[in-house]
Amino acid sequence: MRRFKLGVGGLVLSLGAGCAANKPAANDTTIAASEQTDTEPATPGETGSPGETGSPDETGSPDETGEAPYTGPLNVLVVLVDTLRADHIQSMGYPVENTPNLLAWSEDAVIFERMISQDKNTTPSLSSIFTGLWPSTHGCCGQGQGQPDHAFETMAEIFQASGYLTATLYKAAALDDWGDFWEGFDERHLVPGDNVDGHSAEELTDYTVAWLEAASERDEPFFAFVHYLDPHLPYRAPDEYYERFVPADNTSTLDGTPEQMNELFATPGYTITDDDIERMLALYDGEIAYWDEHFGRVLDALEGLAIDDRTVVAILADHGDQFYEHANWSHLQYHQEVIHVPLLLRVPGVEGRRVTDRVQTIDLPPTLADLTGVTPAASWPGRSLAGAMVGEALAPTDILVGDADAHAFINKDGLKYILHQPTPNGVRLYDLEVDPLEENDLVQNVELLDQMRAEAAAAIAAAEALRAELLDE
Repeated sequence: MRRFKLGVGGLVLSLGAGCAANKPAANDTTIAASEQTDTEPATPGETGSPGETGSPDETGSPDETGEAPYTGPLNVLVVLVDTLRADHIQSMGYPVENTPNLLAWSEDAVIFERMISQDKNTTPSLSSIFTGLWPSTHGCCGQGQGQPDHAFETMAEIFQASGYLTATLYKAAALDDWGDFWEGFDERHLVPGDNVDGHSAEELTDYTVAWLEAASERDEPFFAFVHYLDPHLPYRAPDEYYERFVPADNTSTLDGTPEQMNELFATPGYTITDDDIERMLALYDGEIAYWDEHFGRVLDALEGLAIDDRTVVAILADHGDQFYEHANWSHLQYHQEVIHVPLLLRVPGVEGRRVTDRVQTIDLPPTLADLTGVTPAASWPGRSLAGAMVGEALAPTDILVGDADAHAFINKDGLKYILHQPTPNGVRLYDLEVDPLEENDLVQNVELLDQMRAEAAAAIAAAEALRAELLDE
């Protein structure tokens, strides 16, 4: 078992699958509108059983303040930013100044530059994040489907069983209508507030900060999952952000709402213009800047409560969005602008670095378990990325996105097969190593196409076989 020094002073965590060091006790172009409504929440921090924090490490020594270093279990804060593209944040080299708070914070974070989401839609993606399984394994294979089987051990459940207070804070009420995603959470907070034009980061941040204040007073560590809807459509950030990035000479009349977009694009003879695309991208960046402003307040709260040095923070997205790169809007296809998402992890004591190996959503649960010393679920097929965070190389791996009906498959060599629909026009083939923007379709290479189709079919069969094994079917 490998051991790395993480955190301040004498804090030592064992990183390796199953380790327990410092383990605490217990082609349709119709675009849908945002999925959020208001409701009354529970009071932050109102439930959860008390637990014990870890005992001080005997090897710990006082830091420069004269205080003994913290050696207890680490908290975990997972922040999911709905519809955030990896290539639209400054930490990934985006030239627009839309994420200054994330950029400053990420200087000490590990940035995974080639993170792939397990699906193009929210509900299958969330199910993969929570269960650590492929969609064809957990069974949530389309938008609007809930998590159908509670036979699969979730990330929240493994932290709950290890004595963590588990909580989710979110604004998307439709998630409750679509199914129960919250297995293993002690607290479930659907945050209320006036969601003017669909934006909601301010209300969710207010609630999250209050929750963190309450949680910081408790004895047990916490595992919290916060789901921001911004920058999901509609792209209608508050006035000070709404048109911040729109060039003065742009002539498009798009207002950032899916209703207007659908109506305009369905008008006979209408041609989408460069100004339309430029304006929609600018409105999207305004939404991201609005989210970043309030995410900065969460970071301030962690520091102000003096828990930033004992909290693992993960930032990721469920999917991205398209802006006509492949003749489509929203997130209706399996192209890279949709499934290439951010993953930034900041762990106390771990230096910032960039990891260029391709990784995937199902790697997150075993990684967080590894970083905190919590025993991972035996069912998780993903791998811990903890070693990569301190410079270890990751072996290339195959990545399956979606399910049998529609999917993308990226093999170890970076070849990517896409099945949008079972028709000749619904199949795509790319070499991401030389064509990361997917501009050169190789589908006419019949031999290569047959190879990738077979590899994708084998990956789907393995995912379905794992489902049968876990359900004992």
